Amino acid sequence: QLQAHVALNCLGMFLGGFDPISQVYQLAACIVACLALCLAWKYRDRLLLVFTGDDRIHATPLDCVWWTVFKCCGCCNGDWTRPLSRCCCCPTRLRGNNLLKVAGQSLGVTTYTVELKNIVVGDLPFHYRGDFYLQVETAANPPMMSSLAEEKRPKVVHFPEVLTLRLRYSSMEPRVRISVRELNALGSEELCFVNVSNMSILEWSQDPSEKMKRLHMKNSNGNIEAATPAWLLVEFDQPTEARDLDHFHGKYDVVRTATADGHYNDRQVGTFKQQHVLLDPDGNPMEEPEDEFVAEIASIKHRSSMCMRGCWAFLVLTIISLVGIRIYARSCFSKYKAITIARLKDNKFPMSVQALLDEKAYCSVKYVGTGLPEGNRPCRPNVTQIFDTCTPRSEGGAFPVGQPPARATFETLQKQLGVELGISCIAGQELCRFFVEGEEWEVMGVMLGVFCLMVACCCRCYVLDQVREKIKHKNNLVEQSLQKRRGQPPGQPPGGYSPVPPGRQWSARNAIVGGF
Repeated sequence: QLQAHVALNCLGMFLGGFDPISQVYQLAACIVACLALCLAWKYRDRLLLVFTGDDRIHATPLDCVWWTVFKCCGCCNGDWTRPLSRCCCCPTRLRGNNLLKVAGQSLGVTTYTVELKNIVVGDLPFHYRGDFYLQVETAANPPMMSSLAEEKRPKVVHFPEVLTLRLRYSSMEPRVRISVRELNALGSEELCFVNVSNMSILEWSQDPSEKMKRLHMKNSNGNIEAATPAWLLVEFDQPTEARDLDHFHGKYDVVRTATADGHYNDRQVGTFKQQHVLLDPDGNPMEEPEDEFVAEIASIKHRSSMCMRGCWAFLVLTIISLVGIRIYARSCFSKYKAITIARLKDNKFPMSVQALLDEKAYCSVKYVGTGLPEGNRPCRPNVTQIFDTCTPRSEGGAFPVGQPPARATFETLQKQLGVELGISCIAGQELCRFFVEGEEWEVMGVMLGVFCLMVACCCRCYVLDQVREKIKHKNNLVEQSLQKRRGQPPGQPPGGYSPVPPGRQWSARNAIVGGF
């Protein structure tokens, strides 16, 4: 072993420091890391299920483009374009639409709506009666399931659902996967599937003669030999939902319901709650707060939250401003100090920025750490001498004649790349004094920001306490109202925020189980 170790060392010296054992270890570590990444990618659905409770990531690159570029990171939804699209000169197909969403649909970064109806599957690779259902997967959206067709023969199975898909007209979007599964006592089994291009589905849905398609489905189990291939009959259509929800936007406090004649009815949430009483799972009426009271509480919380955010923004801006001014003043002071060193050495001006930096670097290497007093040597100027350089000659200062004004630049870029990027140093003497004596102003600014934040926190606590008092007072009023109504005859409707309509009969069971 000793001879082998000596031989390896000699080999390493011969190869110029090359260590083969270390290289082998590094290569093995790289191989293990690559294998781990491959396994993680192959079983990513199981890893995601363990860490997130879901088997997929519900985001795609197109989602990121739509959210960042078109929606400005969620700050704009495009509903402000609807008044523009309602203009009489706007084309009919765009009238009343969200123009931002229309542009996103045309570019393939946001979705169209397509309905799947008249769904029939046949010749399934299954030999007995079974409980079948359909599963549809689109992009990163959760899978959609049809109802269960119980005890059906595999020759022909009908599904009554109308499934709504959200598809992008883009080749970057994954294909729509439609599969037929058979439900077992433990889990389910996929029988067959078909992958359809979303661009083809959108084109078929817009052509009346191409809407109905019968598609061939592949067997999921390759060991099964079917006499005839499985097929899927489906109609791809534009949205025909009675409520027209694709054009129902910007009405956050409106409930839209369909009517028997195929039309829809819009009602405010308050009116809707009065007409449809809130019930518990047993069908008994329940109490709920009035919308006006909820809106008042939400408004108070929103104002306090905005005040808190404003104070946080003020504090952050104050710190950023002070740090920026400090960096700017430090850079200017450094340039004035370099000019002062060159002036005290009686150098000939004008001098380049690089020459000034070289003079300063030479003095730093020679005198930093020596403990010599400032002001006795050109390489160690004192604050008064630097202040004289900061002041122009027109104001009685000693700034060198012919030297360009100092600039706050990035010394790293100047040294490494020779690039001069900077801002002119204004108010020279005041700026130098701020750098030397301005710590107290910075402390005062930070203290002012912290004080504003503390005041905002106290105000928020006070507001939240007032909200709790309001809710407690409202609950007491409700409890008193309920106590008074408990003594009324059963025929009387119970009280509360949302009264039961007069035509509804009140029973003793409701009075007992509902808590009235």
